[in-house]
Amino acid sequence: MMMNSTAGIQPQTICIQTPKANLASTLCIPDAAHAMVIFAHQSGAGRLDAPNQAIAEMLQEEGFATLQMDLLTEEEQRLDVLGKLSHDISLLAGRLDCAADWVSQNIDTAALPIGYFGTGTGAAAAAVASLQKPDTLRAIVSLGGRMDLAEGILSEIKPPILFIAQSGSSERLNAQRRLARRALTEKKFMVLEGGQPLNELEQCGQISETAAAWFRQHLSGRMRYSPPARAGSHIESCCFGRMRVDGKDYARDLIVLSERQVVFWWRKDNH
Repeated sequence: MMMNSTAGIQPQTICIQTPKANLASTLCIPDAAHAMVIFAHQSGAGRLDAPNQAIAEMLQEEGFATLQMDLLTEEEQRLDVLGKLSHDISLLAGRLDCAADWVSQNIDTAALPIGYFGTGTGAAAAAVASLQKPDTLRAIVSLGGRMDLAEGILSEIKPPILFIAQSGSSERLNAQRRLARRALTEKKFMVLEGGQPLNELEQCGQISETAAAWFRQHLSGRMRYSPPARAGSHIESCCFGRMRVDGKDYARDLIVLSERQVVFWWRKDNH
């Protein structure tokens, strides 16, 4: 049994099943939990790293259930010397979406509103995965997020997103601000002073307090069913490379559902 310094919480080691990988994960549910935060860690900074655990425990103290998962298996990390898998945002987003499905189907967590906390490439995966569940996912926190890897879909994100950038060169910060401006949803951009964001406990405290405030603001209330806004989508025309649905033209692949269109989609794992 894993130990957790947060009183009264017994961490559970679970397995998130995806089509071609079983991902080790740690679930913590405090008494009277009011929301769920799913962590998507940057490759190389897994769920067992001390700073990541510290942030999760601080959120648990604020009443948030947490699910920390490794987006790649140990074998995949060992073989991924060129970083191909760790930068495959579609793959990582699909696996994160599987975790959200698990939370929504588990009897102990199904009623909890969901937020994503992503770091590095995990933050880019969280941004992309949010498109798959616009009515379920309530908020995103991006810590040092590689949003350049999800730049093409930032304007389509629906949940409110908090961008936390580490202090650095003005050129780097300006680039991150530029990416944040591409998001059209409710957003906030803040700079974490003090260099690398996860080196000191004090910095972990600052991160967790800021994230907790954002999640409290946007993860209030239990999940509610929202009926479709219209009876169904109407495909007006379709030819090679172009489709018109409900008066809007699309020039890339999409999934047409009865109540909406998914305009950025991916495999949940390799073909």
